[in-house]
Amino acid sequence: PFRDLEDFGILGQELNWYYRDLARAKAFYSQKLGLKLVTETEASVTFEIAGDSRLVLHDLSKSSYDGSEPKSVALALLTTDLDTWYAHLQAENIPIKYTLKKNPTGPHDGFVAVDPEGYLLEFETFHQHPENERLIPELEKLSPQKTSLGADFSFLGSITWLYYEDMLPAQQFMEENLGLVLSADQGWAKIYRLSSNSYIGLVDGLRGMNSFTEKKMVDLKIVLQDPQGWERYIQSTSTDSTRVSGSFKDSGLYTFYFN
Repeated sequence: PFRDLEDFGILGQELNWYYRDLARAKAFYSQKLGLKLVTETEASVTFEIAGDSRLVLHDLSKSSYDGSEPKSVALALLTTDLDTWYAHLQAENIPIKYTLKKNPTGPHDGFVAVDPEGYLLEFETFHQHPENERLIPELEKLSPQKTSLGADFSFLGSITWLYYEDMLPAQQFMEENLGLVLSADQGWAKIYRLSSNSYIGLVDGLRGMNSFTEKKMVDLKIVLQDPQGWERYIQSTSTDSTRVSGSFKDSGLYTFYFN
């Protein structure tokens, strides 16, 4: 019988990024962005973005990556404090790749900053708009989580933007293999809700900020209530002979771990 990821209890998402200088990256996210540090080991630092959405920074030298892989990913930080974040990042001289764009009648506003080793951070606010008919009620149920910078510097959750050569198989994978539901259709980008505070965004690699690449210095983890059950289900349904236990790859060759 067909089972959805949700049947195994989705408890949250972790986005895994890899750094040559982990201490510098940790300082950036804890001091400049004020994210709450959850756990720390010699090889990794876990931050809470909001609720069940987390960002995990890893020491590149202790990983399976060699550092030459492209960073085919972007992280959207959902916030209602766009102006304060923008002023703060400018005051801190954090590189801005795309300046703050505002369109009162458009579906969303935002800007894009660059972290210490080149990963892209999109600060984004969504508005009432036909495109966001499903998304806005979901976001309105979330309470802003303030960072250590104060109440005017909060986040609601995140979208992990992933980049694809071919959008249709990517959508089919999310909907048919994982059972995720489309929260917003932006044309060349599709947003799926994964957990309370985390979304996965599929982007056409010919149109987005990044391109599709076969190798990439990023992977994701889905925290499940019953990972063993999901593993058994994948074993019985997956046709991927290279699949490693406790993980799967999607149509764009992104690796998703689960535990």
